[in-house]
Amino acid sequence: MRIQNKLKDDPAIASRYLADQLTAEEREEFEAQLLRNPEVAEELEATARLKVGLGKLRDSGELPKLLGAKPLFQRPSFLAAAAIVPLAAIGLMFARTALMTEPSMLAASPGSFVDQSGGQLRPGETHALERLRGGNYDLQFALPETRQAIELRVRPAATGGADTRYNVALSVIQDGGATAPVATLKKLSPAPDQYISVFADSALLKPGRYQLVVTLDGSKSPDSEEIFLIRVRPAGSAEFDAT
Repeated sequence: MRIQNKLKDDPAIASRYLADQLTAEEREEFEAQLLRNPEVAEELEATARLKVGLGKLRDSGELPKLLGAKPLFQRPSFLAAAAIVPLAAIGLMFARTALMTEPSMLAASPGSFVDQSGGQLRPGETHALERLRGGNYDLQFALPETRQAIELRVRPAATGGADTRYNVALSVIQDGGATAPVATLKKLSPAPDQYISVFADSALLKPGRYQLVVTLDGSKSPDSEEIFLIRVRPAGSAEFDAT
């Protein structure tokens, strides 16, 4: 059985990781999964801190003092500790569920993507998004033959000061014109040339039509929203729409 399947099928994988009971191979794969899901890593860290805190209270002798002289099942601190156990279990279940979700298609840096071996995905092609007066799309490109982190650079028309941040949302355009969100990045900082860079995993970016929406973070004005249309072609394709 591959390690990736074991992670999905083993409900105790997170607790075994905290107890340092994983093999070197399992630990490496588990940590690679955490890199793909930062929110899971935060949840796991909170659970670990809770476990360490309870252990320190027990070792220092404070936990029995907190329990007091009442029967065990009547002691408030015992009830609180008992409540912590299912909460920790829920946290671990959340971690396991989130690990099974698909990784995000977009990231703010190429180092956020991890390949099958657990290494960082190598940076690949760079494409600039420009608002075009004619034609159906602001950007068209073919997927690369090998997996890589594709850089998409866009310069918003709405600019601000040094603390300006932008939100980027990518949606797939379905048949009939409806859009379905696939990825969102928030509070992105522009480069000195005022361009924003986002990176797409070419293994997750499928051929089709996409809509990239850039908005000024914190602004409610519709004028701060810019929409770019993208056409992604299959690998090796050299045909592009002329209009």
